[in-house]
Amino acid sequence: NELDIALTLGRCSFVFPQDGGGVEDRSGGSKPTVWNSECGGTFGHELTFSRTLEMQMGQQTSFETVKNAHGGTEIHKHWYPGYGSYWDQLRESIVSKKGLGNWKGFIWHQGTQEVWNEYEDTSLTYLGNLTGLIREVRVAMFAASLPGTWQCKEQIPVVVVQIGYWPQGGRWQRVREAQADYTASDPKAELVKTDDLSRFYHFDAPSFLIGGNRIARAYQAAMQASVSCPQTSALISSPTNSPTTLKNQFSGDCSWIKDGPNSRCGSTSGNPPPGPTPPAGGPPSGCGDCARFTNNKDSNVCDPICSSSGKNKAYSIA
Repeated sequence: NELDIALTLGRCSFVFPQDGGGVEDRSGGSKPTVWNSECGGTFGHELTFSRTLEMQMGQQTSFETVKNAHGGTEIHKHWYPGYGSYWDQLRESIVSKKGLGNWKGFIWHQGTQEVWNEYEDTSLTYLGNLTGLIREVRVAMFAASLPGTWQCKEQIPVVVVQIGYWPQGGRWQRVREAQADYTASDPKAELVKTDDLSRFYHFDAPSFLIGGNRIARAYQAAMQASVSCPQTSALISSPTNSPTTLKNQFSGDCSWIKDGPNSRCGSTSGNPPPGPTPPAGGPPSGCGDCARFTNNKDSNVCDPICSSSGKNKAYSIA
């Protein structure tokens, strides 16, 4: 009978991103979390996630689980910042809550579709794409929260739900490993395993009920974990750092990166004229890591290159 009782503090909402822009409001706005709140079809992880937080973990303030979800998606094609067809809708769902509360975490459950791309093995780039997506989601959440909520974006907790039992194979395993590798490298991220749940490609009701409880416990662990804010956060936000300082800080060579009107890796550092792509054969050894420069408020250096030809190249410092 407990599942029929609407929560006092926990609410949920569900928007479905549309091809071409905009979202469909599937839940009809924010609602108290109960099995028929229409925050899923009919419900998803949010049901027991919210109930576990409120009824077992002592959550004492109101909260909302904001679901922005679409089935059958690939992380880069559909969600990657600046490129994915649903990125703008995801970012808008974050930005639109500014002034209504503070963002307290990000839960990511996706990956099965990477197995089925017949033109490209996207499991090979999954880790880089997941890293870039989480970074920019944190940037948006940090900006949309009240000052002082977080000292830096890296403090925002993340939960990654690992793809489950189905499907099997090499790509499946690489995506699973990428998800595990990311959470192992991020002190404020936790992994939720689901390979012992549904044996079908869609989760059944017990899998959602058990999964939501696991996600809540992983989220609590991520919240309680500590992380030191990197000096690079302060560097990026400061307009007074010279290009030389920036290059030294990131141990990379900016010379190949496209100039931008606000870029500190632009012509003031003696770089060649702007160009839309890296040099033939890819970036030189020691080339700057696009991930360190992408979408910060002082620079639009790397996005056009990292997303060129529809691919996130995820260049790393040698």
